[in-house]
Amino acid sequence: PTLLDNFQPSWKGIHILDYSGEVQIFDTETFYHTHIVNAFENDTGVVMDVGAYASVPFARTPALVKDLFLNKTCRDKQDARAFVRRLHFHMQGPLKGQTTFEDLKNPGRSVDFFKINMALNGLPHCIYYAVEWWHDGETYASMAVLKHNICKGTRSYWARANTPGGALLRRRWRRRRGRRLGDLHRDRRRAPPQHLCGARCPHDAGGLRDRPPRSHPLHRARPVLARQAGD
Repeated sequence: PTLLDNFQPSWKGIHILDYSGEVQIFDTETFYHTHIVNAFENDTGVVMDVGAYASVPFARTPALVKDLFLNKTCRDKQDARAFVRRLHFHMQGPLKGQTTFEDLKNPGRSVDFFKINMALNGLPHCIYYAVEWWHDGETYASMAVLKHNICKGTRSYWARANTPGGALLRRRWRRRRGRRLGDLHRDRRRAPPQHLCGARCPHDAGGLRDRPPRSHPLHRARPVLARQAGD
């Protein structure tokens, strides 16, 4: 509680260190953030996609205070909802020194825990994945895994009614023939590998392919395949 009470707004712009070692400061509309989707350079400057909040997220909200979280009315009505903001810091061109931005909002929802194809980390990307709350537009605990294609302006989801987003991960077990009973008992105590559900899952919206086991050679070739496939 003491920590939450001491988060105070502070804004000093966004600082970018250029190749010459100089710091350029860009001002823009005040926002708060936790996680970054990606950042990359283009012909006129730097583009950054970031999970943004309109107000301080680390405050006395149902997301962080247990008593409020257990109250469904408070939980569903909380205002601290994140969205992706794409900022463009113009380092040259007619808008040099200025910041422009676009909010990639889906009204009423909240998104976080972003992931992109890591072969495109620091490079222009089209697709990011995230966990989405208020997926039904009304209920905090209505969750889904979001795939947002920024270039095409499309969103697709993997979701199951009354199932938290984390439960969309499934366990993949493969038992070897001829194992002794003791081996099977030891395996049950191990943490099994988890993967996002693929096309065979009954709730799949279509499109996310099964990932091979970690020992599969495709994992070693994945960065090369990813670059060929784009996102």
